[in-house]
Amino acid sequence: MEFIRQGGLSPVIQKGYDPKMPTFHCPPAKKGIYAFPFGYVEPFLLSGNYNPNHKNERGRRFQHNGLIWHHLKFGEHGAILIRGKWILSFMNVYEEALRKELHQMRATNHRRVPGRFWKGDAPNFQISSPNGCTKDHLEVFIEKIS
Repeated sequence: MEFIRQGGLSPVIQKGYDPKMPTFHCPPAKKGIYAFPFGYVEPFLLSGNYNPNHKNERGRRFQHNGLIWHHLKFGEHGAILIRGKWILSFMNVYEEALRKELHQMRATNHRRVPGRFWKGDAPNFQISSPNGCTKDHLEVFIEKIS
C-alpha cells in the first residue's frame, strides 16, 4: 500500500514515547515513522508549514506491506496488540479497516468542517468522521518499512 510522509524513511527515535501511556498523541513504539495513506493526508500534520494555496501533497511517497500501527476502530477485531488508542495490525486488516472507515466517513456524515481538507474537495473543507474525528486519525505509525 502507498503512504506519504515528510522526511526520511529510516526509523527515528520518538520523543514522547511512554510505554505506560500510549495516547493518541504519543507514539506507540520507541522507534519508527509517522505517515498517512497516500491521498488521505492531513496537510498540517504532514508538514507544519503547509501552505493551503499549494495544491499538491508534498512529502515522500513509499510502499509498505508489513505491520502497521493505526487508530481505526474497524481494525480492532484483527489486532495483534492494542496500546491505548493505537492498534497494531497486519496490512490486510488495516486495508479493510481503512476501506470501512472511509466509507463510513463519506456515507454517514455530510457535514463539512471549515479549515480541514479532504481528497477532491475544495480547500478549507473536509468530511468529518461520524465519531467526530477528522483525517488526523488516519495517521499511521510504522516501526520498520517492509
